[in-house]
Amino acid sequence: MALPSTADFDRVFGSKYVSKDDIGNERIHTNITDIKLEQVREKDGTTKSKYVVYFADLEKGLVLNSTNGKALQAVLGKDASRWIGAEVIVFVDFSVFFNNNRGGVRLQVLPPKKPPAKRPGPAPTDPDLNDDDILFDR
Repeated sequence: MALPSTADFDRVFGSKYVSKDDIGNERIHTNITDIKLEQVREKDGTTKSKYVVYFADLEKGLVLNSTNGKALQAVLGKDASRWIGAEVIVFVDFSVFFNNNRGGVRLQVLPPKKPPAKRPGPAPTDPDLNDDDILFDR
């Protein structure tokens, strides 16, 4: 029988939600694939309804805190259905201190891509006209 790996340790003792340890020093450019309202256990053992955001390139969802919720709202609005497909960068902000822990997972929300501007096409033509029908003043 093989010894348990570090992945096994994380599976048994780790969180089912994204943490700073999952991200490390990476900046993960990804898209939001789903948003759910889930019952999340608080440190005191109670549960609370919170938004959990899921991403194309991460196995775990991110419990949305106030800072990340405001970042999404500022760029995409309060309607969470508009967040699906949004491009974000998930990273750890090591300047954050919370409960004597350094670093917090943050979202950089990229503005939605605008469709390319339409180029003016050729002027519409009248099939009944030809160059001989155009009168020029001389």
